[in-house]
Amino acid sequence: MRDVSLGFIATSQEILDQARELARRMGQKLVLVLSGLEEALAPGHRMLDEEGVEVIISRRGTAHMLRAHLSIPVVSLPDSSMNMLKTIRDASKLSTRLLCTFFHKSQPDLSLFEEILGVEILPVTYHDTQSLEQALIEAKTKGYKVVVGGGVTKRLAKRHGLHSVLLQMPDETIVAAIEDARNIALSRREEVELNERYRTILDAVSDGILAVDKTGLVTTINRAARQVLKIHASEAGDCDIAKHHASSAVMEVVRTGRPVVNKLESIGKSQYIVNSVPVLAGEEIVGGVSTFHEASNLMKAENAVRRALTRGLRAKYRLEDYCHRSKAVADIIHKVRIYAACDSSVLITGETGTGKEIIAHGIHLASKRKKGPFVSINCSALPDQLLESELFGYEEGSFTGSRRGGKVGLFELAHGGTIFLDEIGSTPMNVQTHLLRVLQEKEVMRLGGDTVIPVNTRVVAATNRSLSEEVREGRLREDLYFRLNVLPVTLPPLRDRPEDVPPLFKRLVSRVEARYGHEHLEVPKAFVNRLCGLPWPGNVRQLEHFIERLVVLCVDGFNAGVFDELYEELVAYPPPAMGTPSRREPSHGAPPAPEADVLTREQVERTLAAMGNSKSRAAQNLGVSRTTLWRRMRQWGLLHNRSNGI
Repeated sequence: MRDVSLGFIATSQEILDQARELARRMGQKLVLVLSGLEEALAPGHRMLDEEGVEVIISRRGTAHMLRAHLSIPVVSLPDSSMNMLKTIRDASKLSTRLLCTFFHKSQPDLSLFEEILGVEILPVTYHDTQSLEQALIEAKTKGYKVVVGGGVTKRLAKRHGLHSVLLQMPDETIVAAIEDARNIALSRREEVELNERYRTILDAVSDGILAVDKTGLVTTINRAARQVLKIHASEAGDCDIAKHHASSAVMEVVRTGRPVVNKLESIGKSQYIVNSVPVLAGEEIVGGVSTFHEASNLMKAENAVRRALTRGLRAKYRLEDYCHRSKAVADIIHKVRIYAACDSSVLITGETGTGKEIIAHGIHLASKRKKGPFVSINCSALPDQLLESELFGYEEGSFTGSRRGGKVGLFELAHGGTIFLDEIGSTPMNVQTHLLRVLQEKEVMRLGGDTVIPVNTRVVAATNRSLSEEVREGRLREDLYFRLNVLPVTLPPLRDRPEDVPPLFKRLVSRVEARYGHEHLEVPKAFVNRLCGLPWPGNVRQLEHFIERLVVLCVDGFNAGVFDELYEELVAYPPPAMGTPSRREPSHGAPPAPEADVLTREQVERTLAAMGNSKSRAAQNLGVSRTTLWRRMRQWGLLHNRSNGI
């Protein structure tokens, strides 16, 4: 049994002792006070403030006064008719003319008692001690000598020379009152705990929340709303919302019964987004509820969510990481730093392996967006629909296989930062149209969605193709080209800047050595200078692959023979881009595998047919990646004519 603190105020010592004994048997502690009527108010306040009493038990008149002045429940001890009959019977032994006192309007019908007991009863009512004493004085002048009542009546009767008979209280009545008081205390605790829980929850919400009745009086309000509306906690439960916020949408809702959603309201010097709904009891509007959030905080919350989603999307390279010694590249880097300071689109062109990605990363880290996300995607590596959904996102159910809940697109993820669109020349026409809208309107609409989402994203694009040629051939929209080519950057191939080979060689050797854990490889300067005269069609990437083979083969130190062998291999067997045919051996009886740049439509169709339309096997047989094969098939319109072989 949970302990509760109960008070018991009695007007007679007899009932007080009786209650003490009954409470002891029940295992319930009572705070006992001998007092009555208005004199009981002071000890009642002490019980509440000092003793922590949760419920007080008392007789009817005293209970009535306590309820009017205390904030805790008061249980009244009832006077039963049987108890009254027994007391009047005892009093009739002293006199047949009796005076019975009753508090306020609690007077019962005594005619049946008079008939049964053969007595004359004068009932009198009182409101306080003074009116009770006056009633006794008047009754005495009328010849009444015996009074029936409670403890206060007994005390006053003795003062004025009257006999008194105390109304007794049966044990079961006191026990029932104690049990009722205990249940009330426990229920009140639960109610207080529940209200405190709700209050804590409401106060923990950053949004302002308030509820009003149909007259506009505030019935519920949390801390955030009080702070915004400047309502003190002491007046929060009984104030008119119109005095603090005359244009509040909540009263509009109370009047019309129609919800108000996302209304912008001015409160003080700030702007708030307000949502209001009516409170209904059946079909009757009995009030309204409003929630409001400061608009600036909504923007901060949106940015926090975006930062959480883009965690890990960071640029890795700085402009300083673009290794060079030539003046031509130094001039380009200087121009790129100027470009980085603004937000216009940048188009980086250059052959494969010239370092376009490093420049894109460097632009981001040199810009005012450097603390924002850096999102990169290779536009040639994904099928059309997948590329579109990756860039712009999609809503749930927008296509078969879509993720539950939809997906945030890369433009949204790049909000406040930079998106790098590599191989932009491979973008299909439907994606180009969507991309152009994003560049023009600075907003994106997800696939399957009907809401535009503003995005603040800088675009850096890169290509190894001639985009002007793509425009002439109708594979690239001219308006998109001009949107992308605001700030052009053209990276020269390695063969046009031979003085950059030695510093690149030194840096790449260190990088490869660190990857394999090899000792430092010291290559004589004369050997490095020999590399400066090569055409390097694969640019820095080809140089890196050469260095990797050299470091692996010279694990015990530099070997001039190994270097010469690898050098001769570069000279004697250049890639097909330089005009020398590939020396791959044919496999499975198929024709020799061409390089990606010299694939023909007839070769692809013939190989696909021989491989049972399997793209993976056909790509392996042709000596190209599956992505390259897919890109060529899309270029020639072969994708829709073939099954999806693996």
